[in-house]
Amino acid sequence: MKDFFKIFAGLSIVIIVFMFGRNYGEDKLRSSEEFQALIKKETLSDFNNNNLSNIRIKFQNIIDSEETKKAADVRAQILQILMDDLGLAIKNPQKFLNPSPEKASIIVVSSTGAKTAAAAPKNFSSYEQLLTNSANTAEVRKNLKNLEIKDLDQFLTAAKPAEAKQLELLFGSFRGRVFDVNRNEYATLVIEVLPTQKNEKKTIDGRIKMFKGGHEVMGSNFSAERPGYTIQNSLGLIIDQENRYFQVYKINETRQLAGFFYERLPGGTTKTIGNFVVNRVDQF
Repeated sequence: MKDFFKIFAGLSIVIIVFMFGRNYGEDKLRSSEEFQALIKKETLSDFNNNNLSNIRIKFQNIIDSEETKKAADVRAQILQILMDDLGLAIKNPQKFLNPSPEKASIIVVSSTGAKTAAAAPKNFSSYEQLLTNSANTAEVRKNLKNLEIKDLDQFLTAAKPAEAKQLELLFGSFRGRVFDVNRNEYATLVIEVLPTQKNEKKTIDGRIKMFKGGHEVMGSNFSAERPGYTIQNSLGLIIDQENRYFQVYKINETRQLAGFFYERLPGGTTKTIGNFVVNRVDQF
């Protein structure tokens, strides 16, 4: 019996020493620089594989839907992946999006009937393509900042009234927030554009309202007879509302409206008040 206890005690000591030595070895291995470098390399590899997989999925989605989209829209989505997901610097996105581009300009008609064209900012069309093909609200806000018109009066020296058909992109009821140039919440914006029937004639009526603290601080209506201005070779509309101007774009993927809000000051100049992204609230 004594021999049994001696053998058992001896085996216990051997097991304890073995376990302690193994744990000590494992801890020492895990804390070594070589082991940490290996773990970091494996983690980075997993991240890169997941990132590559996501990029593949995005490209596959573009390929699967290319038959139903315009070539310019497909190029805009590819450019977004190249710039955002792969971090590539595209020196001339305009040339990538429009191999044979036309210079974008806005046409406005003056009270005398004279017409002039004002050149759009550099890369205006390519930035519009990126905006209207944004996949989510974060992309919308990111791409919108490139489309602010610094000198609105330059674009209001001539006029071309928007046609009713052009306003069809804005059909629906939309609601969201306006943020000022300092990124503070400025007001709640409501935009409604709906087809109507008047005296057996189809027309389009719209209204734009702003609310602060639950109180309406701006309310105005427009119709297809005086909807605002069109931007030639562009995807946007500028709606004139009694010295207030809304530069509006329809976002294809999210069905949102996004743009800038400008006001004319007492001295006659115009200034940017803020930007907005509004969601459609009459359909879910």
